[in-house]
Amino acid sequence: MVVIETVKKALEKSVLCWLATASKERLPNVSPKEVFKYYDKDCILIANIASAKSRINIEENPNVCFKLYRYFYSKKLSIKGSFTCNYQKGY
Repeated sequence: MVVIETVKKALEKSVLCWLATASKERLPNVSPKEVFKYYDKDCILIANIASAKSRINIEENPNVCFKLYRYFYSKKLSIKGSFTCNYQKGY
């Protein structure tokens, strides 16, 4: 996924998002996220804070929906695609 300028701006202006994942058995999970950032043309960093289920689901099934919402402007943006987990144990 190449993050286009519109998505980059939305990421910079949003304060909350939701990450929807599904297990290999296709059981859904939605987790709110407050720490996320545009990183590179094809990368969005999302903090894994007390979200073990999200990480496990992404490792089993990389298809996700990442939804941004700007409260004061009532604007929404959904990003659907394949995510990967890059993390360091102990953090």
